[in-house]
Amino acid sequence: MSWSLCVPLYAINLAMKGLVINRHPTNFSRLPLTLFALILTLCHGSPVQGGEPGSEQLARSFSERKLGPAEILGELGIEAPRSCLDFTDRDVLDARKARWASAIAVLNHTHPDQLVGWIVGSTPPPKAALREAEFQKDCLLAAMIGDVNRSPLRLRVILNYGDVFEGEVANARQLASRFEQTPGWRRRILSHLTQSSYRDAKSQSHIWMRKYLFEGRSFNIVSEQAGERCGLPAGQTWKPESSRHHRCWKEQLSPEEREREILHASSAPGISRHHWGSEFDLFSLNPNSFTDGAPLNHDYQWMTQHALNFGFFQPYRGEKAKGGHAGYMEERWHWSYLPLAQAIHDFIAANETRVERALNHQWDEFEARSNRWRRAKIAYFPFVRSRWRDYVFNIDLPPAPTVVAEAEPEPELEARSDVLSNEP
Repeated sequence: MSWSLCVPLYAINLAMKGLVINRHPTNFSRLPLTLFALILTLCHGSPVQGGEPGSEQLARSFSERKLGPAEILGELGIEAPRSCLDFTDRDVLDARKARWASAIAVLNHTHPDQLVGWIVGSTPPPKAALREAEFQKDCLLAAMIGDVNRSPLRLRVILNYGDVFEGEVANARQLASRFEQTPGWRRRILSHLTQSSYRDAKSQSHIWMRKYLFEGRSFNIVSEQAGERCGLPAGQTWKPESSRHHRCWKEQLSPEEREREILHASSAPGISRHHWGSEFDLFSLNPNSFTDGAPLNHDYQWMTQHALNFGFFQPYRGEKAKGGHAGYMEERWHWSYLPLAQAIHDFIAANETRVERALNHQWDEFEARSNRWRRAKIAYFPFVRSRWRDYVFNIDLPPAPTVVAEAEPEPELEARSDVLSNEP
């Protein structure tokens, strides 16, 4: 399409965005999302590659105005929602992902180093990315708590967090009532249920090296292979204070096997999705808390049924790690904001060489810093350097929606979308 036609279309869409993009997505308010994706596709071509003439011209106009990443995202309609985004309609979810993909394509022209730094964890994510993912996560948790008294599932999400009630153990009904009535207390609960969110590569490197050097507290789970090698019961956690575990780790496992043991449940710095600002660990980090009959199993079942309506999916269901394939164990606590995360995922797939160059540079720096005073230098990442793609791309995407007869929306969903609001 001619660039002279793209500019007015783009301007019209921005005006519409200013009017309705952050409202509850009724059929009308979904239009800017869909129209924006259509305009960028027609004018710029594929939103992932970021190399088309239209995308370059748009980026050039931003560069001439000396706009930073945050300002560019604002111009492109990427800003913190004012009310919960409803992704029950999968076309709306795809449109939001397309918007992020197109914005990333523009940033690839205007701020390429900052973009890659964001992806590998050396540069913080844009505030708009953090705020949108965080806000939608809070919408998801608010909906779950609102369902405590309505759902047939026996949700017990609060029963392990009695300290929030100042030492008192609260039941589900008390939780739902107080959550709806007290905004300040609501924020405390939402924060308390979030075990982990954004983490930069430097922080991740400390976790990685502590485990590799077999120091500090217990971590991960002994794999079947390591258990057979060392005569340890598979399924128990690695305990650095145990002499048997210490001997196994230091003397009986090869450097590559140590890396693989860590990678069952921990990412290497640079390839963690937590760098992107789109990932959240919720409720508990104990795998046994989510199994059948465990306290949080019903909460997990609720998430599998409703999370995608708010844009979230479980990227590690353990399917990719079966049969000896490289991949992470099942993590029922780890939830990913799809519109942002998969836009980044697709960018990495289209720019592997650039990302790999940044990763190797960062790993070199981490190794040099750790080895500064060591006589015997340690290579912390040889296996990761050769297999990082497996751990980035081997994820479990949500299943395609099942085609069913259209049903009337549940009345409470309308109200639920306005539980959280950034409106003054």
